[in-house]
Amino acid sequence: MTLLPVVTPCRTRLASIVDSPETIRDRRGREVLLSPDRWGHVVSAHPEIEVYKAEIRRAVESPTSVVAGRESDEEWLYLEGAGPSRWLKVVVVFDSEDRGRIITSFARRRKP
Repeated sequence: MTLLPVVTPCRTRLASIVDSPETIRDRRGREVLLSPDRWGHVVSAHPEIEVYKAEIRRAVESPTSVVAGRESDEEWLYLEGAGPSRWLKVVVVFDSEDRGRIITSFARRRKP
């Protein structure tokens, strides 16, 4: 992990960068990819999540709850008591060979 200074209008903070794809095994042993592009999306859209990368991994490896997503190939993984709110939600999409990729992650006050 490389740390680079990021200047925002109000403050300077260190942004963790995913330099190369990271693979996480989910509860069923499937590979789930966190790409540099998707990590960039997560921290740009939800900067409060940046310090919870380990919890995102935990949500994939051992979620508190799993809900079917809007599409048949999508799963919503929830980890209770992690992140800046009550729930941490990680959205994963699986391909036809059962390989997953993290699409986004964000905090939720309640599980839908």
